[in-house]
Amino acid sequence: MGSKDDNPKAESQEKPQHTIHLSEFWIGRFPVTNNQFATFIQSSKYSTTAEEQDSGYAFDGNRWQDTKGASWLHPRGPESNLEDKEDHPVLQVSWLDALAYCYWLNQAYTDELPVGCKFRLPSEAEWEKAARGEYGNEWPWGDQEPDQARCNFSMNIKDTTSVGLYSPQGDSPYGCVDMAGSVWEWTSSRQRAIRTKAAMAAR
Repeated sequence: MGSKDDNPKAESQEKPQHTIHLSEFWIGRFPVTNNQFATFIQSSKYSTTAEEQDSGYAFDGNRWQDTKGASWLHPRGPESNLEDKEDHPVLQVSWLDALAYCYWLNQAYTDELPVGCKFRLPSEAEWEKAARGEYGNEWPWGDQEPDQARCNFSMNIKDTTSVGLYSPQGDSPYGCVDMAGSVWEWTSSRQRAIRTKAAMAAR
């Protein structure tokens, strides 16, 4: 997990690269779409953090700005909508919103879940394993640099794209889709610098 010390593209909290042993887990193959999130909202009558605060951070093509009226229904502000974006990944979802969605899934699909299984956010280590595979690829598809055939990363697009648009060429070794580019995704882990054994032993 993490990045090598000599990787110039890695941020400081991604180092050093280290080994973590994980139990078996399942993870959703696709990001949650607007249509899926709408089903949750309609069923649960849940109000998201952005809706309660009447604002959210939106990308205007150049920078992120705190935008009044931004929400999952209006991801870039009141003038935006989800027309023709039902299959795009949902935006303006807080960590608490993501937890609420998982809770609802457990209630809605309780009779279909295997015994002992439940929906939850993956840990950062689980997410990275699903994205990079057993051998720690640089990117989900391998070590080749990103291009517009594999993921939504170009500043020329400046918007989300349909979930699965870059499949299978952008898939991870486990078949997970859109794990690079497009949107950020929540995990259950708190963001912090990686602590080495030496640092933990000195505590």
